[in-house]
Amino acid sequence: MTDAELYLRPTEIIDSDNPRLIALAGEITAGLDRPEDRARALFEYVRDRIRYNPYSPFFLPEHYRPTFTLDRGKGYCVQKSALLVGLARAAGIPARLIFADIRILRFEGPLREMMATDLFTYHGYVELYVRDKWLRVTPSFELPLCERLGLEPVVFDGTKDAVFHERDLAGRPHVVYLTHHGFYADVPVQEIVAAWKRAYGEETVTEWMTSFEA
Repeated sequence: MTDAELYLRPTEIIDSDNPRLIALAGEITAGLDRPEDRARALFEYVRDRIRYNPYSPFFLPEHYRPTFTLDRGKGYCVQKSALLVGLARAAGIPARLIFADIRILRFEGPLREMMATDLFTYHGYVELYVRDKWLRVTPSFELPLCERLGLEPVVFDGTKDAVFHERDLAGRPHVVYLTHHGFYADVPVQEIVAAWKRAYGEETVTEWMTSFEA
C-alpha cells in the first residue's frame, strides 16, 4: 500500500465510507473531471458552508465525525478539517490531517480572554493529494467571517498550498506558525485534549468540556 492509498481509507472517526458523505461528495464534485477542480470544490464547500465556531464540543470522538459537523453546520478548525478529509476520501482524493501550534496576532475579544493567550495549540488543517503532490489547505474561516475580521481569505485553486496568511488585509502581522506535530489518518482526540490542558490549564479545559454545547 502506498502512502497516498493509506489516506484513502476510512478510520474510526473519519468514516468516509458513510453513504451520506459519499452522496454529498458526489453532489459537490458533479461534472468536475479534473482532480484539482474536485479538490477545490470540496474545500470551498467546507470553508463556506460550515461556519467557524470555536465554542464547539471537543473531547469525544463523536465530536469530530463528519456527519456531526454537517448536522451542526459549524465547528472549529479540527472539526472542519475532519469533514474535508472525509469528503475528499469519499470522492477518491487521498487526504490527511496535519497539526501545528500557531499564534494569531491581534487576537482579542471574549475568546482571547477565555484562552488567556494568543497561542492556538494543535490547530488542525488538511493535506490533499492532488496530481502526485500533497497540498496544505486551511478551510477554517468562511468568506463572510474573513470580511468581518479584515482578513485575506484562504483561497485554494487545487494546485498549490492555501493556508492562513501571515498578514491581514491592512498589512499587519496575522498568523505565525510554530511547532509542527505531524500527519494523522484520524483525529487524535486524546492527544489534542492533553495538549490543550498543557497550554491552557487543566481546570480551564475541564470547564470548557461542560460549557461548550452541541
